[in-house]
Amino acid sequence: METSKHKKQINIFLNYLICIMILYFLYHIFAGRYGIISFIDFHNTLSEKQKIMRNVVKDMELRKSKINKMKGDYVDADLLDEEIRKKFGYAKENEIVIYSKDLEREN
Repeated sequence: METSKHKKQINIFLNYLICIMILYFLYHIFAGRYGIISFIDFHNTLSEKQKIMRNVVKDMELRKSKINKMKGDYVDADLLDEEIRKKFGYAKENEIVIYSKDLEREN
């Protein structure tokens, strides 16, 4: 009788232990550091950062293009005039300058 009672106690203990281990692994599969939720968060963050990087690269290429047009033997006079007017507020006596918030945000 003692052995059968002892075996039942061991079986109950092993069942609890197995249940606890299953719950532990399920938790870490979903919410752990390398779980599914962390993977989804990482993927969303990565997508946002890639979008920001693409915008920065486009802006950098635009600026490189402008720099290349203003240096060297040939200087694009219209671009140079536009940049001087934007940066320094230069205008001739007979010109009227209208500032727009939309244009200021582009710079």
